[in-house]
Amino acid sequence: YGFKSFENMRIRIFLINQLIKVR
Repeated sequence: YGFKSFENMRIRIFLINQLIKVR
């Protein structure tokens, strides 16, 4: 459960970083 939550956080941070790079 904790691992899945950590993965979700990583994916979220990755997506946010991508959006920042595109801007």
